[in-house]
Amino acid sequence: MSACIYVPRMPIAVTDYNVSIIFGNLEIGLVSRVDFTAIGKKPGFVEEPTEPTELNTNFKAAFIHIDEFYSSQLAEDVKTALETGECYKLQVSEKSFWMLLKATTPVKETKMNIHQI
Repeated sequence: MSACIYVPRMPIAVTDYNVSIIFGNLEIGLVSRVDFTAIGKKPGFVEEPTEPTELNTNFKAAFIHIDEFYSSQLAEDVKTALETGECYKLQVSEKSFWMLLKATTPVKETKMNIHQI
């Protein structure tokens, strides 16, 4: 089962590699790609948020694309929360957690490059 998970807020320093390692180490699933976006982003094709604030300069949002979920209790708990439309609070470190939500409008993968789109 593939899925797309929306994380509305994570530290700006987190990379797609970090996300893949976390989801692998916690035995949640195989991450195929991660799309990051600014918090408070203007509609359309602009990268800058509407107004610089502490929230959108220190944090970003992410869409985590999962190819397959692993066979673990945590993976089952996350899947169940996503399927029922609930939020899953994932503890990623002693002091940090991510809110996992089902993505309602994930960006489909394409073979086109940015200039073709």
